[in-house]
Amino acid sequence: MNEQVLEEARLHIAGFFKQRRLELKLTQQDVADRTGLARKTINAFERGLFWPVLKQYLQMCEALYLFPMLVPFESGHEFARMMRDNWSATQEKDMSIQEALALKNRKNFRPNIEN
Repeated sequence: MNEQVLEEARLHIAGFFKQRRLELKLTQQDVADRTGLARKTINAFERGLFWPVLKQYLQMCEALYLFPMLVPFESGHEFARMMRDNWSATQEKDMSIQEALALKNRKNFRPNIEN
């Protein structure tokens, strides 16, 4: 994967976690207390300074009431179809991460999690 795409993804993920924390009216210290991570770690993560390890990512998801989403590539799930159509590692990206987030945020985007 292209390093620029990875950096863009890290910054978008960090921004999403920060926005969620603010929506919940939590401080960085609140999240630190819920996760057992240092407040400085929460701050660095929200600034996109590092990739969290899986354990930290899951702790953050739990603290911010988020579901980590795993969808099989071959699934009929709307998210999987979008990823197959636009994010193949073997082709140029037809959609940036920012465009994918905009698609997700459209009012009519309703992922079908039944598939």
